[in-house]
Amino acid sequence: MQKEFKKSPAVFVLRLPSSRTVARSTSPTRSEPKWKGWSWLSKEQELLRYFAKSNVRWLKEHYAETFLDRLALAQHRRLPTRLLDWTESPLIASFFACLDVAENAKNLTDGAVWRLHTNAVRFELTEERQEREELPDGSVSPAIPENTPIGLNGDFDTFLFYPHRLHTRQINQLAAYTVHPNPNPNLKNPSDFSQTLRREESLVRYIIPKEIQQKVFAKLWSLGIRYESLFPDPEGAAKGAKYAVETEDGSLWTSD
Repeated sequence: MQKEFKKSPAVFVLRLPSSRTVARSTSPTRSEPKWKGWSWLSKEQELLRYFAKSNVRWLKEHYAETFLDRLALAQHRRLPTRLLDWTESPLIASFFACLDVAENAKNLTDGAVWRLHTNAVRFELTEERQEREELPDGSVSPAIPENTPIGLNGDFDTFLFYPHRLHTRQINQLAAYTVHPNPNPNLKNPSDFSQTLRREESLVRYIIPKEIQQKVFAKLWSLGIRYESLFPDPEGAAKGAKYAVETEDGSLWTSD
């Protein structure tokens, strides 16, 4: 089952992790700080400051020199940021869509893979803002912010960012990120990504029914899409071992 929101030409990526209901926007926009005089800028800087002060060496080892590079690494370690996780691989996206098979099997719901098609792609940002520009084919290039805290808290279009993949999880998950501006209070649901698509973009949802997720997850495991390959560290190895040992019905070895 699929639902298409808008049309466009360009690059395909798939959402990680997958959400069935809506393509939800970034986690910091879903709650507001409790202190007076707060702003999205102050919230973002405080989150990153606390994350960075105890991970200075780790950030340097992964060459997170720019503000956006640090946000990408922090996002991949589950810090709430203005970024959303995506992958180039439909198999990896399907793994995350079916992850409850291993982690919450008693409460399975339908999963989903979201496919984004966009012409707003950047491999690096400069310290100069790029304005919207009409291209020869009639499409419009996006407004891209400067790579600073103030720039990323200004007015710009959502864009897809490919970081330098130096962290092993980023490498193995074929990671990319959409970078989102601050929420628009005039929208009915500011956390719904589909409401902010440009005409050059499309967002399609593919439903994976709960009834087939166990078989899908087992097939992915047989193809090498596993915890230990996507999370190549002791945590991934432990989760992979737990799933393999507790799946005693033979499905991992006989999946069609």
